[in-house]
Amino acid sequence: MLPSKERPGWGAFVGSQVQSLRDEGVDIDVIHIRSDVSKWEYWKAKATVRDHCRAKDYDVIHAHYGLSAAPCLFQTQIPLVISYCGSDIFGHTDVDGKTSFKSAVLAAIQRLFGYRAAQVIVKSGEMKEQLPKAVQKKTHIVPNGVSFDRFHPGDKQAERARLGLQPDTFYVLFPYDPLRLRKNYRLLEQAIETLNSQGHTLAPLIMFEKHPDELAHAMRAADCLALTSYWEGSPNAVKEAMASNLPIVATDVGDVRWLVSGVEGTEVSTTETEDFTTALRRIVERGNRPTTARSQMAHLELGAVARQVIEIYKFSSQKRKKG
Repeated sequence: MLPSKERPGWGAFVGSQVQSLRDEGVDIDVIHIRSDVSKWEYWKAKATVRDHCRAKDYDVIHAHYGLSAAPCLFQTQIPLVISYCGSDIFGHTDVDGKTSFKSAVLAAIQRLFGYRAAQVIVKSGEMKEQLPKAVQKKTHIVPNGVSFDRFHPGDKQAERARLGLQPDTFYVLFPYDPLRLRKNYRLLEQAIETLNSQGHTLAPLIMFEKHPDELAHAMRAADCLALTSYWEGSPNAVKEAMASNLPIVATDVGDVRWLVSGVEGTEVSTTETEDFTTALRRIVERGNRPTTARSQMAHLELGAVARQVIEIYKFSSQKRKKG
């Protein structure tokens, strides 16, 4: 799960964390498992991990995503840290928000990998609660960080001109693939259709798997962010919108309610169409006022989060030395 030339936005949060850790002085070698090419890449990575471990005395191995930990389970000398990302704990949902049997079984297997980890990182308390009790004892809640240099407020009309958008339309940013069922795009479609029938002029601004810089421009051009998912861990788009002072309407998933608590210009809703439409209407009717969320999230800046991860590395490495 890393950005590539073909998919510059895929796993961008992992790429950002790698760079922020390097900025803090951590020496990192990256093994990119191209699971988007084939799931067999997880199995093939076993040999790559083995060769790296033989060639260099690492203090810790950090696997992002449950299945990425699988190739690391065959070595026992180097402490393993697993960062769960969401679907590796909850599974994948269908159009009705239900998890298939196959996906549920695969998620259950990945949760068991936590037994072999020295330490585990999750993005929210909701994710932690899904892990076995013994694994929870060594689990840390560390949401992904946000680049304040990339995501920041700006000139909305200038950004709209750059993207070729209408100056007076109320744009609702949806930064996900509408075909990903768990993202529940149809909820936003229904809400926009209802509000437009009542005299408003809303339009979705869909942007996914783009370079993070492009997403940052879209954040500054939009009027609000919509998160309609059935579940999330700690949605990066919400934190990026907060850093951009962009109003937010989101379903009550992951740590969203905690993230936006006390932030004026944010709404948390159920996945019921009427509730979400009402929440979006409140955002529309408050006008084009930005939020002040950026000033309330210094603890989620990339460097601050990187330093938390480094402490987890140190703890894992110290336990190895004591052993």
